Amino acid sequence: MTSSLAWWGAFVLFALLVILEDLRHRRVSNRLLLFALAFQSLWLLGNRAGWLAPAGDGASALSGGLAMALSLLVFWPLWRAHLMGAGDIKFLATLGWLTGLENWLIILMLGSIPGALHALTQVMLLRREAVLPVRYAITRRGIPYAGYLAAAALLWSAWWHWGRIS
Repeated sequence: MTSSLAWWGAFVLFALLVILEDLRHRRVSNRLLLFALAFQSLWLLGNRAGWLAPAGDGASALSGGLAMALSLLVFWPLWRAHLMGAGDIKFLATLGWLTGLENWLIILMLGSIPGALHALTQVMLLRREAVLPVRYAITRRGIPYAGYLAAAALLWSAWWHWGRIS
């Protein structure tokens, strides 16, 4: 129980850092993602050896690996077509490794809702930009998709984690 809570605390910190970084700079640090990948890998090894409780929601290496592979397979072409940022793709893969396939799919759906609303709002504002004076022009064109996904992951993991304790 204590080690499970420690994993969840680390996950919350990771998600909050991703949210802040993506909202502020529209990027996600590779170091942060690599740290999360290494942390989860070591945690899974510790669990396998019997030293630690299952990671967070009990995601296995197989489930996390499948989610990671699926995220790269599905979203990499979107990056190549300049429809998504590389940080978003790398965060999706990391999130898959951390949460496992089933939870990753739920988080993907939950995080896509505010991301889509942001994109639609931005498109509408860009259309108006041609009519508005320059001082009202949009200065940020990227969507903090990783931040929305991290917020959805926080909500989902809090519901999952605290729902199991009570």
